Amino acid sequence: MTSSRATPSILVGYKPLYKGRRYWIFENNPARPFDQWTGDSRILAYDRKYEALAACGNYNEDGSISAEYLGGQGVKFDAFDLAGMARQLRWIDKEYV
Repeated sequence: MTSSRATPSILVGYKPLYKGRRYWIFENNPARPFDQWTGDSRILAYDRKYEALAACGNYNEDGSISAEYLGGQGVKFDAFDLAGMARQLRWIDKEYV
């Protein structure tokens, strides 16, 4: 895992929303989407261990988050907040990886 707290170069230009030990969550830029698959997502979760995107999602009307794990299992999940999203990703990683 990358030990530096510096923003990974691939995420420069995206607004950080939450920085956990492993998962960093960023706001996707509609003017410059992260990639062709995440353009509709407002939230991106970056896994510092694997140095890759782990999930993408959107805010619900009540402020909670609906997201999808990008690890290939098609796992969708909900979280109350950004820290909850990071917790869900840790659980998914333990269950499926």
